[in-house]
Amino acid sequence: MKFALSKAGLIALALEILIIVVFAVAMEHQPEKEKPKQPLVMLTFPALPDPPKPQTPPKQEKPVSRPKPVHHQQPRPDPVEQPKIADAAPSPIQAPTLPPAPPKVESPAPAPVIAASFRSAVRASVQAAVRYPYAARMAHVSGKALVSFSYHDGTTSNPSIVTSSGYAMLDNAAKQAVETASYPPPPPELAGRTLQFQVWVRFSQNQVQ
Repeated sequence: MKFALSKAGLIALALEILIIVVFAVAMEHQPEKEKPKQPLVMLTFPALPDPPKPQTPPKQEKPVSRPKPVHHQQPRPDPVEQPKIADAAPSPIQAPTLPPAPPKVESPAPAPVIAASFRSAVRASVQAAVRYPYAARMAHVSGKALVSFSYHDGTTSNPSIVTSSGYAMLDNAAKQAVETASYPPPPPELAGRTLQFQVWVRFSQNQVQ
């Protein structure tokens, strides 16, 4: 019984091996399935432009030689003799005109010479006519002013301050002294002439009115 079973098992095993071998052989001879074909991709390239053709220089036309015009010489008329003109008399040579001479400028008359004694007399006359301002005396203000004026036969005009004393009240008093002073008559050589004077007018506390 054991022997029969083992034999049956061997037969079954042999059949399985046979089936496997047959299946393997059948698989080897089975035609392979065709693989799906992939679509072909067409690549297109842009056409290259044709290289530029070298330009041939234009043909220069040969200048057409034109026939030179023929100038017909006309007969010249006979020259007419013109009457001779007598030589004109030479014109006299004019002397160049000189510009007029500039007018003579008269130099001013020299200033008259004033004697020192007369100057001192005029200066003393102005100083004697000084009236010391009361306000300046109370304020203990003193000083001197240089006054310029014109003198003509004992009278004066146009008094002006050349150098101020620093105080308006003293300057005004100096000009007033020039206007009110009694002047001596001029020397005979200066009579009738206008003279210019500059006089210092002084103001001090010890001055007697």
